[in-house]
This record gives sequence, C-alpha cells and structure tokens, in this order.
Amino acid sequence: MVSGAARNRLCTALLATASKETPNIPALPESFRKYRSDLGLEVYGRGMGIGRNDLAGRAAAVLRNYEFFGAPVAAIVCMNRELGSPDALSVGMYVQTLLLALTEEGLDTSVEVSVAGYPDVLRRELGINDDMLIICGVGIGYADPDFKANHLHIARNPVEKNVTFIED
Repeated sequence: MVSGAARNRLCTALLATASKETPNIPALPESFRKYRSDLGLEVYGRGMGIGRNDLAGRAAAVLRNYEFFGAPVAAIVCMNRELGSPDALSVGMYVQTLLLALTEEGLDTSVEVSVAGYPDVLRRELGINDDMLIICGVGIGYADPDFKANHLHIARNPVEKNVTFIED
C-alpha cells in the first residue's frame, strides 16, 4: 500500500511515463475485444460524456488511471513469477476478498490493470523486485458521488453464456 508523498511521487512518475509511452499490456484476443470496446463506450461515453472522436478528452480520461482516480491510497498487487496459473487464481481470490473487506469498511475501490503496463516505474518507485509479476493496481478511497461514471451498472453476460450445466 502506498499513500501520502510516496503515492504522489508514484502518480507523478506514472503520469510522466504514460504521457509519452504506451503501456505494455498484452492485446486482447480478437474474440474478446468487443467487451473492452463496449466497456469503453459505456464508461467514457455515457459515464464521462466523452465522444468517441474526442481524442483529447479520451486521453485526459485515461491519464486519470495513473492518479488512481484521486484515491488517497493505492495498492499494487503482485505474484511471484515462479507461481503458475492455479496460483493466479489464489491471487484473484485474495484481491476479491480485499475489495469486499474494504467495501465492508465503507471504502470504495478501483482495480486498474493499466498501471501494470508500466512495471519499470512501479519497480523503481516502490522497490518491487524483478521476481514479482505485477498484476494490477487498486485505488482505495471514497467515490465522488457527483462523478456520473461512478453510478454506471455495467452489463454482464448471462450465466448460461459462461457456464456449461451438465445433468445426468
């Protein structure tokens, strides 16, 4: 967890790098890109009122990720590189449990894969060793009730689309 002056230094370093370099995030397979596109239309379009062709507005909105959307505390979730896919599931369960516990305490969170796109910045600013795989960041604080995007309810696929039910 990082807060105070250390969080501010991290945000400054992330913003400086993100302003001139594209994050190193693997591309989604073609069959999944529609989900990211639909989410972007919902969040940036409906939630923030930024038109698809408003490149400056979209760029400014994206940069908010690297300030953890103004949250006063940030966490960086990592996993030892020697661990495999089953262990990534454990890390995911830990993150979900952390988010639920923070919500129970009245705090809001924002999971941000985007910050993991600048691992060199995170390693330098936070002293994260090379043996750790950086998974994501989490902004922790209180949501701005006046920010329209905080009131979006993002649609999900029906369970039947993602689960196969087998009966004898």
